[in-house]
Amino acid sequence: MRKLSPPWEYGGDFPWPEPSEFRRLLRSEDDRSDFSKGVFFGTGRAAILALLEYGRTERGWRRLLVPSYFCPRVIETIEKAGWDCPRYADNPMSNPYGLPASPIAGDVVLRMNFFGWRGAEAIPGTAQLSGDVIEDHSHDPFGPWSKRSEATYCVVSLRKTMPIPDGGWLWSPTGQELPVPGPPSDSHLMAAGFKITGMTLKQHYRAGIPFSKNDFRDALVRGEALLGTGSPGGLHPLSKTVLDQLSPRLLARRRLENFQALLESSPVARKLSAVDRLPPECSPFALVLAFDSLVQREKIKSRLIEHGIYPSILWTLPHAQDQRTVDFGDRSLTIPCHYQYTDSDIKEVAETLGSLL
Repeated sequence: MRKLSPPWEYGGDFPWPEPSEFRRLLRSEDDRSDFSKGVFFGTGRAAILALLEYGRTERGWRRLLVPSYFCPRVIETIEKAGWDCPRYADNPMSNPYGLPASPIAGDVVLRMNFFGWRGAEAIPGTAQLSGDVIEDHSHDPFGPWSKRSEATYCVVSLRKTMPIPDGGWLWSPTGQELPVPGPPSDSHLMAAGFKITGMTLKQHYRAGIPFSKNDFRDALVRGEALLGTGSPGGLHPLSKTVLDQLSPRLLARRRLENFQALLESSPVARKLSAVDRLPPECSPFALVLAFDSLVQREKIKSRLIEHGIYPSILWTLPHAQDQRTVDFGDRSLTIPCHYQYTDSDIKEVAETLGSLL
């Protein structure tokens, strides 16, 4: 029998969890589901769009005020739906956090827990705003800010931290009515199907099965391109089944452990990390490195890819806005630290960072 030699790489999209990985992440039988409240949409974007349309009709919303550091693709989708989205200065390095200066009647404010770096100290900011507030907790869905939120609404893009092909979660900490998602559209089910295919093929690829890397990459890219098309309906049934079984708190613990291990094993990572300590109970989304310039960032990104490490950039932003935010987007590089990375993976990344820098 031919011996399978798994190719080593780090980063990129979630693979589908292997059974042994899945078993370690299951909720215990006596744990109440963390997802017992709220409603579920196909994506975080779908949840926000449905909420905005609901808010336009039921709460008189006319503008969405968004932080200067936020996913451009999401904002573009919202603007195409007819919303004006003025920016206010707030980015991961803002200390204290940024808030819009003077919301007016009809404004709803979007706040973001960037990379899971903000804890309970961010909660009073919502009370300072006179109108409705939506908080995005995609990077730390069960952190202290999320758990004790006093916002009108909270939203999470679940596939950012959980190994599922789709999923947006919406709830109201203050008990407000929620829009009701319809069934998933055909295009959304097709998109999730492509993602499931790509995640499964990637799992086998990581195990040494001789699939071409292009096989899973093509499926994942096609799925990603289709996500969010069609009406904002519900999520794929497989994702809902997984949500009922997995413990997001165990996933968060693994992120924190890997984050701390990277900092402890790599003096270079500690030196370049945009943060070296977090508020109590927070679980970071990733290790974020801040370089001196865009040129240096791009050079190191290319070298990491040559070594099988695939970082990401969150986000490249339009230059016609807050300059400090743009500067952070241009200089930062994100190294994931999710559940599937082992101690040996972390050691390999730490050694590679040390050799390159």
